Amino acid sequence: MSEENVNQDQALVAKGMPLSGLITKEQATTILTTIWPGAPELEVYKAAMLCQDYGLHPLMRHVYLIKYDRYERQPDGSRRKAGENWTTVLGIGATRLMMARQGTFSYIDDTPRIMSEQEQMRIFGKVDPANIVAITKLRTRDGLKANGYGKYPRDGKPMGTDKGNSIENMAFIRSERAAFGRLFPDARLPKDVDVVDEQYMETPSGTVETRTGEIVGESVVEPEDFPFAEPVPNTLADLELTMKECNWTATDLGHFIKQVKKWEIAIYKDLAPEQIAEAIAHIKANAK
Repeated sequence: MSEENVNQDQALVAKGMPLSGLITKEQATTILTTIWPGAPELEVYKAAMLCQDYGLHPLMRHVYLIKYDRYERQPDGSRRKAGENWTTVLGIGATRLMMARQGTFSYIDDTPRIMSEQEQMRIFGKVDPANIVAITKLRTRDGLKANGYGKYPRDGKPMGTDKGNSIENMAFIRSERAAFGRLFPDARLPKDVDVVDEQYMETPSGTVETRTGEIVGESVVEPEDFPFAEPVPNTLADLELTMKECNWTATDLGHFIKQVKKWEIAIYKDLAPEQIAEAIAHIKANAK
């Protein structure tokens, strides 16, 4: 532990702050503002609410406030620094902790791993040349299974590259988080919060190395460190796999569509992505 971190711990102890365990929003706010004194009030509030609502703690490598430079594109094509932005991220360990509270699970089929082109074609109907695509497969003690898919740009520059982090590792993390969401559909997971591998983070410190972002238009920033991947939607292949794993027949699915949900759909292949997601959650909750 660095001298800076020791001093921070001593300051927090002097304020009566717990260095581990469950904390309140007020305690989280004090800890966050001590570690990252320059963070904006709104970002501190969001992170503090995460700590309170999900039983997380900044000093346990669960939550981070990351600062990065914001640049604007000039008429001549050059870029000029226009300020700083902050974002809240979670360590992957925090996600694993939240999911472990839901029940016992294990990783199967040598995952997380990079998807083969054949797998991409089978699941998505095409190969994504712009992104590294990973898959994670999970199974509960009761035998329920779920797959998750994650993408990260091939030309991305994830934070911690100098310490061994990689674009493949970031894809693994995103696929793992997606798998958790499908394995425990009733579990609450923070939305619109990216996940990082805490072993490559400077923690806890307010001096995280920043990387420049890219401007889109006049004021929208796309920071290279956080190219938030669009969630991979549920596909018909996911639905069919879930039916097979949970011993559901086409008749069972038809009853759910027609009688339970009363969707006006002729065949299940006409289901919209959000309907597929709802059907998958229902099937897992009512596995035979």
